[in-house]
Amino acid sequence: MSRISAVFADNGRGERGDLAAVVRAILLDPEATQRPTGAQQTSGKLQEPVVRYVSLLRQFEATSDDGFIAALGFFLQELTRQHPLSAPSVFNFYLPSHAPAGDIAAAGLVAPEFQIADANAIVGWPNLLDAILFGDFVTDAPQGFDPVRLQLEPYFAIASDVDELIDRLDTVLTGGALDSGYKAELRTQLALIDQLDVRVQIAIYLVAISPDAMVVR
Repeated sequence: MSRISAVFADNGRGERGDLAAVVRAILLDPEATQRPTGAQQTSGKLQEPVVRYVSLLRQFEATSDDGFIAALGFFLQELTRQHPLSAPSVFNFYLPSHAPAGDIAAAGLVAPEFQIADANAIVGWPNLLDAILFGDFVTDAPQGFDPVRLQLEPYFAIASDVDELIDRLDTVLTGGALDSGYKAELRTQLALIDQLDVRVQIAIYLVAISPDAMVVR
């Protein structure tokens, strides 16, 4: 609290009440970005599929010829069990008290988002990414609307350097939390792909399906 209050009082340029600086300080504060000591079993939250999906579209600047992003969202619901504004009850898509069987329940903890992370939804997320990255099916835009596409050109430009590509995706998709072993294996596999646009697509796919991209800490 004291760190945020200090930013409210002085944003670093002698200005008081800079709300943009306050929000930045809250989101980047060590308490928000670092895992607490001794909390390996309790920290972290599984991102909801719709949040992962929208974040992906925003990160890669989804656009269309007329600039309008059209989507019905039904393919998202079919694959991930979520559709905006279509929760089956007033409790959203899951109960706040849900505790998946296993270590979480045994520890007396709850993880509500796992209630919709069943076998179908777990497989559905990679299938959704496959459609987006390799099938040019970014949204299920209805007939009459321009198709939506991701802008991957900035990543094509750095794709010849595998390490730079991985580091960039680690930053934008996992907040720098990508497991070192996963990165090493990713580096080995991507180096085998000579076609740079395909290398980028596969790199995004493999990072986006990783646990470090799906769980925010």
